[in-house]
Amino acid sequence: MVVVIEEAHIFAPYGGSTRTKDALSKVAREARKFGLGVILVSQRPKGLDPDILSQMNNWVILRIVEPEDQKHIQRASETLSGDLLNYLSALNPGEAVLLGPFVKIPLLVKFRKSEAKKAGGDISAVDEWERWRLNLGS
Repeated sequence: MVVVIEEAHIFAPYGGSTRTKDALSKVAREARKFGLGVILVSQRPKGLDPDILSQMNNWVILRIVEPEDQKHIQRASETLSGDLLNYLSALNPGEAVLLGPFVKIPLLVKFRKSEAKKAGGDISAVDEWERWRLNLGS
């Protein structure tokens, strides 16, 4: 299971203490061994707790112009070099720097804009969990 936390800097603020921050910190440190992944999304990385940020293994970094946000990301990442850091403010829409075990080397990539019809909906998490649980018994 993967949990996506949008506006993660609100739920796990730097320098503040919230119940969501405490829970997210524990999940970020320990949940992988139980099959739970976390994706953090934030447009203000300097507002995100650095201990939680440092637990993220793989990174997709889009355009970051603000120097303090760039430095915050660099401090939390083991593989963001100064050269790559310099690219962050010049990235165009759809371009990103990929870092972490999911790529062999840091990559600069461009994502295509999807031409697919955009549609969506919510699933019933309870129904999906029950279906998953029943499938384990068979």
